[in-house]
Amino acid sequence: MSAARRAGLVAAAVAVVLVAGCSGGPTPTPSATSPQVVAGWRRLPDPAPGARVRAAVEIGGRTLVVGSVPSGDGRTPAAWTTTNGQQWQRISTRPVTPYGSLADLVMVARDGDRVAAFGQAYGGAHSNPRPTTWTLDLTEATPAFVEHEQSFTLLGGEDAIGVTALSARPAGGFLLTGDWTARTGRYGAAVWTAQDGVTWTRRADAAGLASAPGEQTTARGATAGPGGFVVVGSALGSGVPPSQPLTWTSPDGVSWRRHALPVPESLKQDGAVASAASCDAVGCLVAGSSQGSAQRPIRWTVDQGGHPTRPAAVGPPAGLTQATAIQRVGPSAYVLETVDHVLRLEEIPGTGATARSVLLPVRSRQGALGVVAGRLLLAATDGLWLRDGSVSGRATGGASG
Repeated sequence: MSAARRAGLVAAAVAVVLVAGCSGGPTPTPSATSPQVVAGWRRLPDPAPGARVRAAVEIGGRTLVVGSVPSGDGRTPAAWTTTNGQQWQRISTRPVTPYGSLADLVMVARDGDRVAAFGQAYGGAHSNPRPTTWTLDLTEATPAFVEHEQSFTLLGGEDAIGVTALSARPAGGFLLTGDWTARTGRYGAAVWTAQDGVTWTRRADAAGLASAPGEQTTARGATAGPGGFVVVGSALGSGVPPSQPLTWTSPDGVSWRRHALPVPESLKQDGAVASAASCDAVGCLVAGSSQGSAQRPIRWTVDQGGHPTRPAAVGPPAGLTQATAIQRVGPSAYVLETVDHVLRLEEIPGTGATARSVLLPVRSRQGALGVVAGRLLLAATDGLWLRDGSVSGRATGGASG
């Protein structure tokens, strides 16, 4: 290659970086003549040595992933973008608190030109997770994740139980879900709202969301659709079922309506919980599981108002089961869950189709899903994998959508 040709390619690469608006240079990746392919998944190069990817979101034609990288004896927050999963562009992070410097970014959501992230660092007298909040402005010339210090008791402190999910809806701002000790003294589901991702307001006593006398509500997952926010979880009580799976819907994150999800008759003595959801223009897919010793995966389809639209689909007994994420890719929805602390993936090819198991390339205890260049991304504890083919196993349940 001539020197002029080489110089032209370098200039073009620099121009791409400036248009993308990201700081830093591309992470060098080794040339691989034969990339690792396992069960229809292709191993992607790590964004950086020792990188841990915890969540992903699409931003235009790119994919943004967040997590952390090694730093000294611990970790430090990190984020990258990519268009193909082969070349990664580092996004700078600007922590302003000591825990922010040690945080692992574990959740991310996008509302238009603004992205919010939630980070955790472990420390203090009891080594509890210390929450941190971040935003990224995509309109800036060199976008960076900036931490915004919050009061200690907004997301933590003696009344905190946990933060479970982060969601956003276009022009509707951001929503965090979790559990809190309300003014009534009862534990229950709670939400935090922020129009800009910077200034958060906790709502732990919202009617329909907080625990009523004789029960304890809990929020496990959140998403957004055309009608507003959708939160999923359960109410633990003394009736039948003892654990009632629920959805809550809200147009603005302030006022909430509660909806019970049906529990099949054979599972009513154990009850169930909903823990993940994803919505499109038609309705929402909700994933959860029965409770008890022999847990079974359950899938519900609900409309934009949170009302069930068909009978629940129940899979075979699996062990300790928890749905953690749902990712849509084209007409398919993919449900990621842990079974006895090991990841399992199901594909639901389309409305009314039978769920089927998808072989995973590695055995992992933890993972997240995303989309890169129109393909399913799996961020496992053993690196990043992109699904190349449609390699599926046996059917795992009845009709779902």
